[in-house]
Amino acid sequence: MPNMFAFVVLLSWPVVVLLLFRSLPRAEALCWSVIGGYLLLPPATAIDLPVLPSIDKTLLPSVTAALMCLVTPEEKPGPKRGRTPARRAAAGATAAAANLARRTSRGGVVITLLIALLVVTPFFTAMTNSNPLFYGPRYVNGLRLYDSLSMILSALVLILPFLLGRRYLATPDTHRTLIRVLCFAGIGYSFLALFEARMSPQLNIWLYGFFAHSWDQHVRAGGYRPILFLEHGLRVGIFLAMSCLATLALWRHQKRQGEAAGGFLAAALWLGAVLAVSKNFGATAITFMLVAPMMVLRVRAQVFVAGALAGAVLLFPMLRNLGAVPFEAVVSAAEIINPTRASSLQFRFWNEEQLLQWAQQKPLFGWGGWGRSLLYDAATGARTIIPDGAWVIVFGVSGWMGYIAHFGLLTLPVIGLALRQKRLGLSFATTGLALILAANLVDLIPNSSMTAPIWLIAGALAGRYEWETVPTLQAKPQRAAGRGPGGGRRRPGLARS
Repeated sequence: MPNMFAFVVLLSWPVVVLLLFRSLPRAEALCWSVIGGYLLLPPATAIDLPVLPSIDKTLLPSVTAALMCLVTPEEKPGPKRGRTPARRAAAGATAAAANLARRTSRGGVVITLLIALLVVTPFFTAMTNSNPLFYGPRYVNGLRLYDSLSMILSALVLILPFLLGRRYLATPDTHRTLIRVLCFAGIGYSFLALFEARMSPQLNIWLYGFFAHSWDQHVRAGGYRPILFLEHGLRVGIFLAMSCLATLALWRHQKRQGEAAGGFLAAALWLGAVLAVSKNFGATAITFMLVAPMMVLRVRAQVFVAGALAGAVLLFPMLRNLGAVPFEAVVSAAEIINPTRASSLQFRFWNEEQLLQWAQQKPLFGWGGWGRSLLYDAATGARTIIPDGAWVIVFGVSGWMGYIAHFGLLTLPVIGLALRQKRLGLSFATTGLALILAANLVDLIPNSSMTAPIWLIAGALAGRYEWETVPTLQAKPQRAAGRGPGGGRRRPGLARS
């Protein structure tokens, strides 16, 4: 059970968000509000309300940040105390880019339709699941209109970071801001992860008074898997993977701009080492797979790799049903590296197979929540299947409609950027975010970490893909006294994004 301090910290987060928006530019404050709340607020701590979603670390940072974005004006160009000329030029570029006319593409229409599908699907799920289910002594309620309203509100809370990223993080400049926040948040979190890997997962117990998951799952190979302030140690692993890849993307971006970048390469090596120590086999493997594309490939090749991975994840249920996923080869390869992890992977595949057979009885809108999509023993009522992958959980609860809505919103921005990369003129910051999102999508196959940072990144990429062009004004390097070769004042040039 959480202690009183956990609730105090949770309910105090709006004050932190207010201070962030008062002291930082809006885009940076938004990133820190959502990502910081995800990393630091207590897990499994909520204030339950009738019909409305629970007030927890998923809802509070996003809702507060949304309110602050609405009331915070965009930063205007012009001199301010404590600003260097370069910062004033960057602020002017960001404000000017945000005010340029933007033309909606067909991709924006598709994204809007997917959002609408996500919102209306729970209503049809509830209408097609009104009958109760019986498993020996276990009774599972049927769904009512009341339940559909609750599910719709929960879906809106889930995608609120997506909507914020789509609206306020759509430009190349804000993409760079987002990867910088991921980089520095990961570096800060890495020291806490290193502590728990050596001393055991204790920080959440010391601070918030409870352990958020099963202790047995966080003892690995004679050491410990850090859990920190998240729901599971696997989420620590994938966040460290995100931060490592973000740091490499920032390194590429800085080199492309002719700025100092060596420190970011050193930081990426540090984050990779901490990730390996954290005993997260899957996240480490995903990072290892994407390090080479992040460091070597050009912009077009990077976004192509990200788009191919996103497309494979979107079609994963279909590929699985067709037998096109080489499960035996994957398990055999895992056995060479770690037999224990291979056994765990095989168990997850078996679970998924059982859940899919049950889900196919209601393929369109699924079985709904509250345990209806799970399997139970017919005699004792005990649960017999443990769902792990986010894709199979969404498919069982919401069917094909819910799956297309959720994973369409997560994958379409990356696929769209890959298809239109010549027209959009992408930067390493944007393609770096695309690879980071692709890493998370691959992780959603075996794990259920569909978190606020993932939705925020997807929304930022959706905003970039949604418009035909989003030009950004970037200040060119200034000479002494800020004058050009002809002695006149140099004006910021219009650069392609």
